[in-house]
Amino acid sequence: YIEESFANISRGYSISIDEMVVAWPSYEKSLELQAKNWRVLDPGGRLLATAPLVNVNLSLPALVQGVVAPTQIGIYGAELVITRGADGHVGFQRRRARADGAPMALVFEGDQSYSNFVRQMLDQVKAAPNLANPASYLHTLSFQGALQFVDKRMDIVWEAPDAELFVRRQGEDLAADVRLQLDMAGITTSANFGLLYNEQSGIIDVALAVENFTPTVLADLDDQLAALRGFQVPMDGRVAFQIDDAAGHLSDVSFDLAGEKGRINLPELFEQPLGVESLTLKGYFSDKDSLLVLEQAQAFFPSQAPHQPELTLSGQVAFLTDATEISLDAKLRDLPADELPIYWPKNAARGGRNWVSSSISAGVADEAWASLALSVPRGPAPAAALDVTSFDGGVSYSGLQVAYLKPMPPVAGVRGSGTFGLDQLTFTTQEGQVEGLRL
Repeated sequence: YIEESFANISRGYSISIDEMVVAWPSYEKSLELQAKNWRVLDPGGRLLATAPLVNVNLSLPALVQGVVAPTQIGIYGAELVITRGADGHVGFQRRRARADGAPMALVFEGDQSYSNFVRQMLDQVKAAPNLANPASYLHTLSFQGALQFVDKRMDIVWEAPDAELFVRRQGEDLAADVRLQLDMAGITTSANFGLLYNEQSGIIDVALAVENFTPTVLADLDDQLAALRGFQVPMDGRVAFQIDDAAGHLSDVSFDLAGEKGRINLPELFEQPLGVESLTLKGYFSDKDSLLVLEQAQAFFPSQAPHQPELTLSGQVAFLTDATEISLDAKLRDLPADELPIYWPKNAARGGRNWVSSSISAGVADEAWASLALSVPRGPAPAAALDVTSFDGGVSYSGLQVAYLKPMPPVAGVRGSGTFGLDQLTFTTQEGQVEGLRL
C-alpha cells in the first residue's frame, strides 16, 4: 500500500522497500515510517537510486482523510555524488564501486531521468499543501551520509565522508543547511553553511563558516580567483558567494578569514615564498566588474628580531580582455634591514633593490610603505612581459650599517628616511658614525 501510494505521489516513479517499521512519536503531529533498503525506479523500471534507510513522516490531518502525504523525508547512511560539469551546470553522477568491495549505499545514474526526479522533489517542497497533490505536504528533505563533489570544469574532487544536509521550504524560496568535513587535496576543512535558492532569479546564495580553510580552494573554483592561490595558510572565518543556476558559475564572492602558520607564495612578485606567523584577509570578487578587491590583509612574519615584521596590504586585481591589471598599497613595520630584499618586489626598481641587498646590513626598517601597479598579459607570455607601470614609496630606518662607498669603512648607527621609485632611490641621513666620527 505504501509503495503504491508513493508511486502515485512521484508521478511515474516507483519505489520498492524490503522492510517497513511504523512509529508514532508523541511529540509529532505525524506518523513516522522507517523503510529499510529503499529503491527508486524510473518510469522505465530502471534502478535510479538506493538507500539503506529512509525515514518518512506522514501528515496525520491528511491521513485521517485517507491521503498519504509525506511531510519530511530523511535519507541515512547513503552516498551522494554532486558534479559540476565542464559547462558549469550542477548535476549528479553514478557512484562507482568502492575499492573495499562494500556495497554502494546510494546510486545515481546521472541522466535526465534522475534530474527530473530531483526537480520534482524540490518542486514539491516549495508547493503549498493541497490534498489534491499529496506531495505538496512535503516541506523538509534531509540527508546524512557521505558526499563527493566532482568539479569537471576545474578537475578537482572533494570528499565529505560524514555530511548532513537539510532542505526546507522558506516562503517561496528553498533553503538548505549543510554541515560537513571536506577532504580538499589532503586538507580536512570543517564547514557549516547555508544556501538560499530563488527560483525566479535562478540565483543560489551561499554563506559558509569554515575552519582550517585554505584560500587556494577558491582559486580552484574559478580561474579569475587564481590570485588567491598564493595564500597557503589554513584559516578560519566566513566565505559567501552566489551561484547562477543557469550559467553555473560563481559570482559576488566575499571572504573574511584569519589563520596562522603558513606561507604566501606569489612568484610574480617575490623571489621566494614568505613564511607567515599569522594572516588575516578580507575582500570580495565582483563577477560583473571582473574585479578582485583585497580590502585589507595583515600578516606577521617570522624573524630573529625582537619584534615580528608586520605587513598590511590592500589593492585590487582587474581582469581585462588582454591583461590582468594589479594595483597594491603596502605598509611594512619592524623589518630587519637585511631582510628587506626578501619583501621587495623582484621586478620593481631592481637597481635600488640590488644596492640595498649589497650595501645595507644591521638595523631596522621601522616603517616602509609602497604603491605598486603592474600589468600581466593574459594567456601564455614570457616572464619578461610582466610590466611594472608604477612603483614608489618610502622608508624610515634606524641602526643601519651602510657600506656607501666600498672599500671605505661603513657608516654605522644610521638613522634617517628614504624615498624610492622605478628609477630613483634617495636617502636623507639624520644620524650615523664612521670610526668615531659622528654625523
